[in-house]
Amino acid sequence: MKPLADCLLYAFVDSAYLDGRDPEVLCRQLCDGGADLVQLRAKDWPEEEVTSLAKRLAPIAADAGVRLVINDHPGIATEVSAPTAHLGQEDFFDVGHRHIDEVKPVGAALELGLSTHAPEQARRACDAGADYVAIGPVFATPTKPGRPPVTLEYVRWAAANID
Repeated sequence: MKPLADCLLYAFVDSAYLDGRDPEVLCRQLCDGGADLVQLRAKDWPEEEVTSLAKRLAPIAADAGVRLVINDHPGIATEVSAPTAHLGQEDFFDVGHRHIDEVKPVGAALELGLSTHAPEQARRACDAGADYVAIGPVFATPTKPGRPPVTLEYVRWAAANID
């Protein structure tokens, strides 16, 4: 598995966009297609269903040398031995967290990424110890209703200012 800093292609298995496709088959296709990271995103699913699917996707990703990222659930990531978890602003700063150690399960070797939509959020994410900072959405997307695109100007700023 590549170190996080060497990963280039970040893909998603998003429950809202499966359209009848088998998530395990989709995960395998993404891994075979060159993804370095595959995020399991199941926003409206009960935690036990997310855990069940994560347990099925984890060996697929691991066998392919691809990082499985669990969205919104660092505890599930640790439970299924996924190396990475991801949180949005609303799941981290908006609920009062200030450092990623506050949400990482004790003793877990878990890397945690945070979503950002503006330079000040990126700075806060870096200060909070995020292992990676997500920038976006860059373009309008139905996965983020009501969220305006961040603009290419922000993408350029992030590329120049985030290590």
